Amino acid sequence: MTEPAAAVLLIDDNPDHRDLIGGALEDAGFTCRTAESGAEARQRLAEAPADLVLLDYSLGEETGFDVLLWMREEHPRLPVVLLTGHGSEELAVQALQRGAVDFLVKSLDAGFMQVLPLYVSKNLERARLEVALGRAEADRAHQEAYRRLVLDSLDAVVVSVDEHFRITDVNRAFGELAKRLGASLGEAIGRRFDEALPSAPIVEALQAMRTSLALGEASLLRREVVINDAPGGAMELDLEATPLARAEQGEGVVVVLTDTTEPRRARREQEALNARIAEANDELQRLAGARTDLVQAVCKELRSPAQSIGGYAKMLESGRLGDLGAKAVSAVGTIARGADRLAGLADDLDYLAAEPSDSSWGPPIGLGPILEAALEAGSAARRERKIRVRRDWPAELPSVRGDVSRLDALLKTLLTDVAEDSGERSMVQCRVTLTGGEVIIRLQDDGSRSLEDEGGPLQANLRLDVAMETARRHGGQLERIHGGAGGRRGWELRLPTATRD
Repeated sequence: MTEPAAAVLLIDDNPDHRDLIGGALEDAGFTCRTAESGAEARQRLAEAPADLVLLDYSLGEETGFDVLLWMREEHPRLPVVLLTGHGSEELAVQALQRGAVDFLVKSLDAGFMQVLPLYVSKNLERARLEVALGRAEADRAHQEAYRRLVLDSLDAVVVSVDEHFRITDVNRAFGELAKRLGASLGEAIGRRFDEALPSAPIVEALQAMRTSLALGEASLLRREVVINDAPGGAMELDLEATPLARAEQGEGVVVVLTDTTEPRRARREQEALNARIAEANDELQRLAGARTDLVQAVCKELRSPAQSIGGYAKMLESGRLGDLGAKAVSAVGTIARGADRLAGLADDLDYLAAEPSDSSWGPPIGLGPILEAALEAGSAARRERKIRVRRDWPAELPSVRGDVSRLDALLKTLLTDVAEDSGERSMVQCRVTLTGGEVIIRLQDDGSRSLEDEGGPLQANLRLDVAMETARRHGGQLERIHGGAGGRRGWELRLPTATRD
């Protein structure tokens, strides 16, 4: 696609001259409009813009300077070439001073007609170059302003030095660093780096980095610098140096100085804290191991005599060691039950102290038989108090994974706890529901309370602690159900089914 012809506005009060000059321009490929006065020229420019103006100096009652005056105000970028007569060099100089881009002596001979298009083309090209240069300069100024904005927004110090170690550019953070190092503030640009920032560790590091970069050993160097004699206390800096990217400033480097004093101090403190925490954890693990060993040893010492006492008491109670009176049999039975309770206590303590293992999950086991066995235990005591147990669960119950004896003890503990808090002639409900690979077992009373527990909170004991731990080790969750005054209380046990991952 060809560019449109350049538009020239010819201002001349002589109609013959307008015809001759306009025709020559049209023949040379320009479009040419004409005006015989300044007023008509203003109208022509209002109708359509022009790329260049040819302005005759002599315009009757006004001069070309009069037109040039308002044209510079209203169209400052429009190039104007002044046409003068012979011997008017002084006018030409004045025209250039007043804003004309060039002048040409008008003679209207063949030579003038040949030179005229060349003058027009030359000045159009110059005008285009000036516009392009202005745009480039504006872009450069915009880029420089943006670069300065970015540099000044950084917390790190950015300094450029040339091959003579003179500072060619700094950002705003440089002044803060110089102040903290006790350097005299002032204009940094043009000063030697070691004069503007007289810190021996920084200067030595930068000198070494400049040498390495000049030898081509690296394109980016990093160093850590410690300044122990800074007025405000020791400082730690990270230095990064790279060859100067701005070629007009010579073979220098750009160095970025980042204050890492606080981050490094915080990191050292964190490392020291982590070390102390690790030591404390090791000590806790040692103490936990010692506690476990102690509890297991105590449990062993308790279990052995308790089992012996219980065994002998049961033999006496059964009459295998001779006949006893009724009171003696009753006393021996009490001793046997106490021994069993003591042995069970030792087992519970041993269970709580031992670390859980994957083997505690065990193979899949049916939930139904465990529930039936748990509900059967203690049934005689509940019948004496006329406490009924209501079963509410599906015909087919899922399997769960775990230790049968522990799950059985867990359910018996929960049922005993609920029954003991219930009043006489009350009812305990055992309800089982299934949801999302989980079985939910709820054991609740009917809201009536025994006299000694009326209105009081359910009391925790070792058996309930064992129950909580058993639920956790089987991947489940055990929570109390608090019914409030007159409300239903009990326990909710959640266990994953054997088919759930």
